[in-house]
Amino acid sequence: MPQRDARVIADQDGGGKNGITCGNRLRGLVVSASRPAAPLVVSDVDQAKRMELKMQKSRLMGDVRRSLVVVGAVFSVALLSAGGANAADPVQLKSRLGNWCLDSPNGNNAATMINACNGSKSQLWNFNSAGQIESVAFPGTCASISNAADTTPVVLSTCQTNSNNQRWNTQPNGQVTSALGPCLNINGGVANPGTPVIAYHCIPDVADEQWDSVS
Repeated sequence: MPQRDARVIADQDGGGKNGITCGNRLRGLVVSASRPAAPLVVSDVDQAKRMELKMQKSRLMGDVRRSLVVVGAVFSVALLSAGGANAADPVQLKSRLGNWCLDSPNGNNAATMINACNGSKSQLWNFNSAGQIESVAFPGTCASISNAADTTPVVLSTCQTNSNNQRWNTQPNGQVTSALGPCLNINGGVANPGTPVIAYHCIPDVADEQWDSVS
């Protein structure tokens, strides 16, 4: 059998060894690449920091909510105060017959009338929370009628809570209606100084029963 060249044999043997070694290396790389990465372990310090951040955020949101509640309460009180002040502002009741206002120059138990509007206290009135028309010139006295019959005089009398003969409501059409039914009316439908103001059954669209609140 012919002998092969020693270099060839050596190369082949070496190559075989090298081939085995390379193959083993490749297989090792493949095995290493396919192994799953070790799980990331969160330390106790990291967890503590996260919990602290959550608590800080919770405290901050609580402070914001409390601030909003306080602001809302203050705003509500301001609105109520403003509304109360406007409701208490005295007004003149001006007839749509012209420059004539409801007047009470003679005080308690005296009849009301109209006179030329002049802004005097006897022409100023408060619509109080009880639905009464209270005199500014004579505090504690209110526009009152004794009954609902036509031509009943409107007089000043001591304000009495829960008394329907002293309760009045302003209507969108300008009428001022008594809780007993009739309307505030200028007697005879003609305006003159000292003309009495009376209760009269309500008639739509007549100027002697229409009034404007003028502050």
